[in-house]
Amino acid sequence: MSGLLIQRALLVPVTPPPAVAATRASRPGRTGDHGMVDVLVRDDRVVSVTPTGSISISSSMECLDAQGRPLIPGLWDKHVHMTQWARTAGRLDVSGTAGPAEVIRRVGEHVATLPSERAGSVVIGWGHRSAGWDEAATVASLDEVSGAHPVILVSGDGHSGWLNSAALQLLGAGEHTTALDENDWFPVFSRMSELTTSESLDDLYRVAITDAHARGLVGIVDMEFDAATGTWAHRKGLAPLRVRVSVYPDRLEEVLRDGRRTGRPWEGTDGLVVMGGLKIISDGSLGTRTAYCCEPYP
Repeated sequence: MSGLLIQRALLVPVTPPPAVAATRASRPGRTGDHGMVDVLVRDDRVVSVTPTGSISISSSMECLDAQGRPLIPGLWDKHVHMTQWARTAGRLDVSGTAGPAEVIRRVGEHVATLPSERAGSVVIGWGHRSAGWDEAATVASLDEVSGAHPVILVSGDGHSGWLNSAALQLLGAGEHTTALDENDWFPVFSRMSELTTSESLDDLYRVAITDAHARGLVGIVDMEFDAATGTWAHRKGLAPLRVRVSVYPDRLEEVLRDGRRTGRPWEGTDGLVVMGGLKIISDGSLGTRTAYCCEPYP
């Protein structure tokens, strides 16, 4: 469908049959004029696009005034780590920082605001990108401002994590003096969910899906490490979202053994969730400077 400029939408609830909807929109003509059109939707499918006024509006229709806004096919985000996206709402924002010093300042200010009853609670931040920094992120500098709080800072590309000593010990990551990346980081990354059991992940997903819908997204390709373990089948009660789940090599045999194949729907999801593809990390990330390049990093 080409883009349409919507004048108004008409939703027709039919009980018990599925709903019908009509939308008034404008569509550029061949000569460049913008004439309003009606878009009729039945059973979640567009069934007609006709000049404005050609659809007879009945009392059973709910009219949505779109005020000339565009109507386009639903968008897909082809690379999402949905759990991480959902959890960002409750994490300290350290994005846009120019270097370790600015991150340290934000962490220190955040820790200073925590009430005494939260002494020793885990602080998780997200969003920094160290590729352009002139100095390295060190465990010692994070220790100086974090007090008794374990601090975990997830990079914006997800390929590295900056932890203080308390967090390294808490997650059994061993002793390190700088941030963890790639193979040292991913096992720690996957264990972070153990630290946030007080949050309702379904509630966070519900907010994230609502946010996705508001941006025009109707589907995602989920590349979380546990996406192919059936987690989406348990989220049937959330707002509808089409999902293609990816699998990593460590779970490929399990997925094949269960009869999963790319494109096949996941049972119990009304066809909204299907098996996606195999994701192989054969290189690193520019944001963490682990990707192989033809020229040295500046």
